[in-house]
Parts: sequence; structure tokens; C-alpha cells
Amino acid sequence: MSVLSAFPHARLVVAGVPTPKQFIEFIMALCYPEVYQAHRLDNSGQYINEGQIVTINSNCVPLTEHNVFRQMTHFRIPIISEGRGS
Repeated sequence: MSVLSAFPHARLVVAGVPTPKQFIEFIMALCYPEVYQAHRLDNSGQYINEGQIVTINSNCVPLTEHNVFRQMTHFRIPIISEGRGS
């Protein structure tokens, strides 16, 4: 579960940490649905520009994927060097 500070009683199930673009898109759709619909969706409820949505949902940083990582919310921190701390 995740809690947004502006919505202290809201509980949102997440599969991962959203990118900044995804977070802004989510907040706009949640808090301003009429504006979001007018800006992003056509009369049938489909995206006006699918390419823009693909860009919003693209990874910010290329990461090595693993099935375990897809199952939890976490921050991915790259390993800088193998011998660090020894």
C-alpha cells in the first residue's frame, strides 16, 4: 500500500515506484479528471496521442529486469563497484 500525503486516508496498491512523468499523469487524472479527459482522451475514451502515453510510461533509466523486482515496490540503486567497503 502507498499513501499520498495530500490524501492521508487513501490506500493505493502499486506494483512499483512510478516515474516522475507517471506520477504527474496519475495526479492529473485523479484530481482533475475533466481536464485530463479533455487534454488526453477523445470522445470514445481512447488516448488522442498514443505515442505520448508510450513516452510517459517509458523507463527513465535502463535497468536490468528480474522477476523478483517486478513483485515489490522499491528503489533501484546501481552498484558502483564490487569491492566497495572492503
